[in-house]
Amino acid sequence: MAIRASSYLDEVVIDKPKALFSRFRRLGIYRWRDVFGIARGRIDQEIMAFRFSNTEVFNNPINRDELQEIWREETGRGFHIQAPIAIPRERFYRLYKLGVGIQ
Repeated sequence: MAIRASSYLDEVVIDKPKALFSRFRRLGIYRWRDVFGIARGRIDQEIMAFRFSNTEVFNNPINRDELQEIWREETGRGFHIQAPIAIPRERFYRLYKLGVGIQ
């Protein structure tokens, strides 16, 4: 339960399970049953796929407690991720520097 890496988000694709599976199956990350399960067994359900690049593994993973502390300090609220969110550049840099070990 930690942030262990940083990546560029290149693309968000929303489509039906078969279309997404066909498009990304060559990457070998998910099998059909995984994709179908995400769609809760509904072939007409739209689901979301993310395409990332330039992943950089952190030297110092940021544990959940540390993230909560930073988030609460900067926003006055706890960190609860339910979906993709945009974060301010300054907060990203703070977390990134912590993760790579730059003070």
